[in-house]
Amino acid sequence: MLYLIRTFGRGRNKTALKIGFTDNLKNRSQSYRVHNPFFESVATREGDRILEAKLHLYLTARGYKEDFLDEWFVDCPEVLSLFHTKLSKINRTIWRYRDTLFMRADFKGSGNDLKQKIYEELRMTIPILKPKQIDLDWKIESSQKLLKRMRSDSKLLD
Repeated sequence: MLYLIRTFGRGRNKTALKIGFTDNLKNRSQSYRVHNPFFESVATREGDRILEAKLHLYLTARGYKEDFLDEWFVDCPEVLSLFHTKLSKINRTIWRYRDTLFMRADFKGSGNDLKQKIYEELRMTIPILKPKQIDLDWKIESSQKLLKRMRSDSKLLD
């Protein structure tokens, strides 16, 4: 089961939302309360660790990730709504933003098996292109973006 919780900062001035996975929501809530007594449950949905990771990637691609926290996101109505997004839309969005979400060089020996598994699953199931064409397109897109950044940086230096 996936859960969405809201945590409050000291004095309840700052809030954030966390998406997590648990086999036992009651036990997870009790153990979480020990470490962070300032939280409330917001929503749940059926899912596993892979869907949890996909939701993290999806919300990151949409720009809702809190910069300094791994599984935490901006507390806003959009995140509450996006938590319930259909898997097919999540997959399409992750694939669309794959060049910023996945660093393939990091896959080798990084221990990030879940992220690699998601990439490979999407690579083989997104029906738009064949895998070899997808890899070629990704390299071209990445090269074009790098070239654009280099040109932009050189303009700043002039």
